[in-house]
Formats: sequence, C-alpha cells, structure tokens
Amino acid sequence: MVTRQFRVLESGGSSPLALTMKTTSCSHCGISKDESEFPFRDSEAKKRHHRCSECKAKYWKKYYRKNRKRLIKKDIERVGNRRAWLRAKVNEAKNKPCADCGKKFIPYAMDFAHKDQKKKIASIKSLVDRLYSWERISAEIKKCDLLCATCHRIRTFNGKHFLYPKIPTKRLP
Repeated sequence: MVTRQFRVLESGGSSPLALTMKTTSCSHCGISKDESEFPFRDSEAKKRHHRCSECKAKYWKKYYRKNRKRLIKKDIERVGNRRAWLRAKVNEAKNKPCADCGKKFIPYAMDFAHKDQKKKIASIKSLVDRLYSWERISAEIKKCDLLCATCHRIRTFNGKHFLYPKIPTKRLP
C-alpha cells in the first residue's frame, strides 16, 4: 500500500488555498484512489485496509459464492448458540420464587407477567427468538413480575374476563 500526498489548489479570491489530499494505491487493482475509498481495518488506530471498497466487495462476493454452504451452516450454528445462551440467561432470571404464591418452580413452569401492558415491547420469548441484546431483554424483564404458571393464568383471567366472578389470588391450603 503506497500513500501519497497531493496538494490541491483551489482558486478563489486573491490567493490560492492549498488543501492536502491523501491517495493510496489499492493492492488488488493497483489504481491510486482517495484514502476515503479504503475502509477502516482498525478505526481506533486509524488503520485502513489495503484493498479499496470496490475490490473488497468483489472479493467477498466471490468468496461467499465459493463458500456459501459452509458460511450458512456456520451462521446457523452461531445463531443457535446465541439463542441458547440467551435462553440460559432467561432461565437464570427465572430462578426465583413466584411473586403471588411464593413457591419456587423449575424455569419452564415460571412466566414473566408484564405489570403494565402499555409499556410492553414484546414477550420475553419473542425477544430471545429475535436475538435482541441481553441488556434489552433484561430491561424488559424488569417490567415484569415472575409468576408460576398457575398464578399467571389466574392473574390473566382476572384481568381480562370481567363477566365471570374473579378467582381468588391467594391459594387455599
């Protein structure tokens, strides 16, 4: 990668204004281009890639065509691993007693019940399935009460079915 500096003269007024413009030669096509046409390899260190954006795009298109099946398989595995990790974190959050009855159950018998439906973005399960960040999911969990399945059904029934008599939320011994 060869970097050259040029002085570009802009005429206007009585004296010319000198601007410096860095150009770099692409290691693939060999064409000298403006430095801005080379993507950052490391943006913090301000290091640029040795290929221009156009050559890099052509390379990745060819690489993807050649390795499509392997890349798709790898992506499916990565997504599955991330989803499993998120589910494990949610199950960890479910390792508490029910907010209504106080009993502790296995994670799949515990539900998150939103306190205020108007502030609800989505269900916790759908956020995990859509691979939202853990920060976003935990923020949604904070808007919920943790209930066992039975208490959740009772709370949901009492909140929606006002034509029937309410079921007592306290369980009988």
